[in-house]
Amino acid sequence: MKISKNFAIFLLFPAAVPCVENSPNGISFPADYKDWRVISTIHRTDSETLRVIIGNDVAINALRQGKTRPWPDGAMIAKVAWRIKHRADWQIAIVPDKFVDIGFMIKESKKFAATGGWGFAQWAGRKLMPYGDDADFTRECFGCHTLAKDNDYVFVEPAIMP
Repeated sequence: MKISKNFAIFLLFPAAVPCVENSPNGISFPADYKDWRVISTIHRTDSETLRVIIGNDVAINALRQGKTRPWPDGAMIAKVAWRIKHRADWQIAIVPDKFVDIGFMIKESKKFAATGGWGFAQWAGRKLMPYGDDADFTRECFGCHTLAKDNDYVFVEPAIMP
């Protein structure tokens, strides 16, 4: 039996969502994110989540060229988060469980100048419900990301490939 290279993605997201509402700040859900490449992973012990950080071609090329301070306009980074669980047959292994949310950072220096050049958007749960009551939710995102100001507001530490 031949398995598609996207088999794992279809297991995680078996039913495509036909229409995802825009974020309250007007950012639309990047439909092509499943084609992006892995930048890194994060295990957050405070929220007991496992996150995979992925980037579009602009982000991946910037990483490969070492041009991420600042990131170029057009770079898009996403974090896909799941609750964690231990495998029943291998208790020392932490694996993804229930999908939590997906958040995006979109670099457009002029458009998002008030938030360090980044647009923020997040969708929660399997129904991909937009996060935030209004466009002001981005102050919450940016407030946290100011901790990473010296890294152009990006927390991710890319996994180095040999």
